[in-house]
Amino acid sequence: MKKLVGGAVIAVLAAMAAAGCGSAGSRSPQQAPAAVAQPANPVPILKQTGAKLPPGMRLGDHDAFGDRMAEGKFGKQGWESVTVYTTADDQSLRALLRLPGQQPDDYSGVIVIPARHAVVLASAWEDNGPHWAAGGTPGQIAQRVHGHLIGG
Repeated sequence: MKKLVGGAVIAVLAAMAAAGCGSAGSRSPQQAPAAVAQPANPVPILKQTGAKLPPGMRLGDHDAFGDRMAEGKFGKQGWESVTVYTTADDQSLRALLRLPGQQPDDYSGVIVIPARHAVVLASAWEDNGPHWAAGGTPGQIAQRVHGHLIGG
């Protein structure tokens, strides 16, 4: 598993561009791509993380951009959560990575799965700093979903 740090978001985006994924423009809900392809169901990826899914979750929800998202929790108290976003194409994936909240910090790890047009955001909250015991570290989650860890 490859751990990416520093300018990792740029490196992942550059690698995607080099692979022929087109140019990335800014994105707003009013400018959602009119692609024929639809975002994949994020629930199978969410299950791979090991998070507990809400009862009855089968497809996740659509967000304001037309992407799909699904969220689950780790542990009894739910201090750790994981959200999976799926997009229809590479350009949408790059745009998603530029949105606020999609950058790693002390309390969250960002995992990119380019082949599945997916981003996994693993978050932990605790008074004395992040605690990853219940669901594993973002690196361990990245291994389970076969993604590239940007931070965490």
